[in-house]
Amino acid sequence: MGCCQQHKSRISIIKPNGSIYSSSTIDVNKFLESFQKPSHNLLLSYYASNSKMSSAFKSFFEVIFAHDEDQITEIDLNFVPFGSDGIYHFQMMSQYFSCIKILKLSNIEILNVHIKRLSHSIEQMSDLEVLEIEGNKITAEGIQHLTPFKYLNKLKELYVGRNDIGAVGMRHLCSNLQNSENLEILSLKGNIIEDDGIVNLSKIVQRFPKLRVLNVCENSITDIGAKIIAKNFLTLEYLDLSRNNLNTHKFQFLLERNKLQFKL
Repeated sequence: MGCCQQHKSRISIIKPNGSIYSSSTIDVNKFLESFQKPSHNLLLSYYASNSKMSSAFKSFFEVIFAHDEDQITEIDLNFVPFGSDGIYHFQMMSQYFSCIKILKLSNIEILNVHIKRLSHSIEQMSDLEVLEIEGNKITAEGIQHLTPFKYLNKLKELYVGRNDIGAVGMRHLCSNLQNSENLEILSLKGNIIEDDGIVNLSKIVQRFPKLRVLNVCENSITDIGAKIIAKNFLTLEYLDLSRNNLNTHKFQFLLERNKLQFKL
């Protein structure tokens, strides 16, 4: 996926059965001029060039949510680098976010300075079930301020892979996630959380009785961290430990014994 050609954006509306209703490259301004209330309930994605993002982003959300705030349940802005202005307008529209169930904000150049505004917006999404913020530039400092989870009692899937959280950031994330009892899928891939990050996660794993999928590939985890996972993460159905620093043959036997699907 990626941005469309300059001065263009793509709008996709998804039918309740999941099939695409429309998907075409159009002029942003022409779309806004001719926009009418969508007949279907999910907005999948919106792409625009950097040169038009600030004004177009603001207008887009004002029009969409003003006409259809009770029907929009999914926002997919993956690969849209809308920067500080986009984050600001996103927050300004947060009053309309109560029905959002799926929010995808991966690979959009989120920085630490954006996290507080972003957290405030996400707090309004009391029905949120899926949050994707992978492939951004969030470090331990930023993840410390990602604190909307106490308001997200329905959150089932969290994807924070390929940032720069590290072991210290993992401690902050674990502190913020303590009330996420409905969490089923957690992706932490490519964050170099190391064994210390697994130790911190193991301390709160009992708070996730429904956790069934854990992705911790590319995190510099050794045999020590793998042992902790095998011993403490008993509800898992699938575990991705690939591209870490493990004794593969040793832990393949251990994980097979626990009847766990895994990738080493």
